[in-house]
Amino acid sequence: VLSVCSPYFMRLFKVNPCKHPIVILKDVGYKDLSGLLQFMYRGEVNVYQEELANFLKTAELLQVKGLTSNESQAAAKEEEGKPPPSPQEEKKKQIPWSSSAVTISGKRKRPELDQTNSNSPNRSCETSTT
Repeated sequence: VLSVCSPYFMRLFKVNPCKHPIVILKDVGYKDLSGLLQFMYRGEVNVYQEELANFLKTAELLQVKGLTSNESQAAAKEEEGKPPPSPQEEKKKQIPWSSSAVTISGKRKRPELDQTNSNSPNRSCETSTT
């Protein structure tokens, strides 16, 4: 799931020779990682407004699809040829800053996981990212 939702994790797991690595994420807090995992698995997450900036910063660091500015920039380029949105459409896009929590949702299908069993013994390798 992590590899499907993040090019960062895809590269990390492709390069790592261990089948069951231990990954240490420097400067990534539990709340942010927990919220990102919820977003990856469910397609939406509730984040308190005061935690939103740090949450999005972590999403950017880990390149989580659906939450990074690369996708925002691609969407902006797509919108360049279109006429400006009506005031009603613009209102729908605004984040409710008066509320104490923000819901972030995206269209995400849960990827199917490989269910094959391996007879090799469990090993763990540590990988530290900086």
